[in-house]
Amino acid sequence: MHGNGPIVGVRTVGVLACFLAGPILGFACGNAGPTDNGARSATSSVNTSSSGSGTWGSSGSSSSASGGASGSTSGSGTDGAGGSSTGSAGASGVSGAGGQSGSGLSDSGSDAASMRDASPIATPDGGLSNWSQAGGPDGTWRVNVTNAPTSWSVAANQNIVWHQPLPSEGQGGIAVWGDTLFLETFPAGVPKTSLDVVGHAIDKNTGMIKWSTPVLHGNGLASPVAYQYSDATSWTPITDGQYVWFFNAAGHMGCWPVAGGNAVWERDFSGQRAAFPFNRQHEPILHGNTIIMLSELGAGDPTPKTAGWEYLHGIDKMTGKTVWVADDASTFYNTAVKGTLADGTPAVLHGRGGPHGVPETPVGLSMTSLAPGSEGKMLWRFPSNGDALYTMSWDSKYAYWFTPSPNETMQVLDAATGKMVHGWSLFQSADVRFYDTATKQYVLHAGVNIHTLADPTYGGASMHVMPNWMTNLVANGYHWFLTSTNNNRTPAPGHSGPAHAVGRVNAETGKVEYLELPVGVSRAPNMPEQLIYGKSLTTTCTDSKGNDLPWEARSYTDGWESPAFFPSPIVLGNKIYFSVVLGITYVIDANASVLDEKAILGYGDLGPMGQTWGLGGPSFAGGILYHHSSKEIVAIHP
Repeated sequence: MHGNGPIVGVRTVGVLACFLAGPILGFACGNAGPTDNGARSATSSVNTSSSGSGTWGSSGSSSSASGGASGSTSGSGTDGAGGSSTGSAGASGVSGAGGQSGSGLSDSGSDAASMRDASPIATPDGGLSNWSQAGGPDGTWRVNVTNAPTSWSVAANQNIVWHQPLPSEGQGGIAVWGDTLFLETFPAGVPKTSLDVVGHAIDKNTGMIKWSTPVLHGNGLASPVAYQYSDATSWTPITDGQYVWFFNAAGHMGCWPVAGGNAVWERDFSGQRAAFPFNRQHEPILHGNTIIMLSELGAGDPTPKTAGWEYLHGIDKMTGKTVWVADDASTFYNTAVKGTLADGTPAVLHGRGGPHGVPETPVGLSMTSLAPGSEGKMLWRFPSNGDALYTMSWDSKYAYWFTPSPNETMQVLDAATGKMVHGWSLFQSADVRFYDTATKQYVLHAGVNIHTLADPTYGGASMHVMPNWMTNLVANGYHWFLTSTNNNRTPAPGHSGPAHAVGRVNAETGKVEYLELPVGVSRAPNMPEQLIYGKSLTTTCTDSKGNDLPWEARSYTDGWESPAFFPSPIVLGNKIYFSVVLGITYVIDANASVLDEKAILGYGDLGPMGQTWGLGGPSFAGGILYHHSSKEIVAIHP
């Protein structure tokens, strides 16, 4: 379906340069008018820092603001994809003390709460200069580089270039271009729910905020703050080096020059309906001159095939107008991924299906063309059963789909035709390596049926496999994922497992392997690291000022048992980066011949165990890895 329908309610904002006191307040600039669901040309200026004592890592204590709505809208939402809240997990502390003593990291340095006077980064040639969007330069979440870091620690100040406080929590990734980083957070001091998001441009050399947008105000269901199942900040900014696009997943987006200044345009899109929880796991995708979005279609968009369904659609990056709509719908849980078919056709893989009564059918996958003149055309459709709560990772040869227990399977499809080539079991003939805390050794259970394998971590119960949501990625002939742990959301036998594991399935042979990972990594300056295995952990979740953030109790858990929407993993060369709620990143060898303990290359942390929370993924450019927690943004060197 294509269209260039008129944009309803377009208006031009008078050119004003409003320099108002108070950071990130978003006072209106000019004559305010009603919002609409179309694009609007805009000249509202961003918040820019002036000299002073410094706040939130910016270069000054006062900010200028203009344009945009102010304030926040609170409201209540329904439970997220994990079901109803499981109780009142404590806001701090760690349950259990079992663990392993480690050797620590290679570097050492004095502890520093915030390196405000950090010298400019000496950026080695990392083979990659920019990270333009969530999925990296080409949107596949895979990049061929050789010098990405394997171990770092904010808690112990090891391999850290700088770290700077953020105004509030944000769950999206970090876009990088030239000397600037781009990310989004809630406004400072936000309540437990909000419709407001702020975009920030950050100096890559120091971590200081260079400028911020006015408040981007959404619509529909107010987003819970620090929600384990996404929030209004979950969509990563996009940049092409000249412009940056910021997104409020609650229903607003806009385009700004990378140097700051007036918005080129802003527009609303349909926010989340109150009938559903706030689970919006799409990541906007830049393809040529088009930004690929996912939402219901609104005023000024082409008429949808089915009202109330969500569709991928292309938005002209310089006007904000919708220029094409996909033939097939998608669910808001799904992270679509673009790529290139073997014949050179650019395409995007996306899916339907999920809990809470999402309406789009048929459940399963679609491959949609991005070729000029054929944008949005369905190339093939694969009906199946299961949920689309995954990153739709694929390559030029195969696409993939998981089916749930009691016959959990990885379906392997021909990427060109959508025909199923293989159906590999996730639980039969599996090699499983558990960590024995008594002997401090891994124990191999070779060729076992996981349905009949006793779970040594949770009382010897039987298990089934549920790949943890959003944690999957295809690399080097394998489909990799983390495992949901001790959860009964999917059908028996038993609960989900193996506990706290990384898994992989060989696309050609069906060989399936699981390796238990430590749940916690405890570090402090001049102390050996402690690896905590087989324990359910909790954490605080605060902003840089110590304000408690979460809307509900599940956000204080480790995200394994109440399966959080962990960030989509990335591949840097032959290293896979899995980041989780506790601020830990597991670095796994994508070339490992055997999935054993030698495949764990290292661990990164974004702060002390039990005091760190984050659901944003890392980015890499110029030889430096960029990451962030709910408190601060961090630059990491190899």
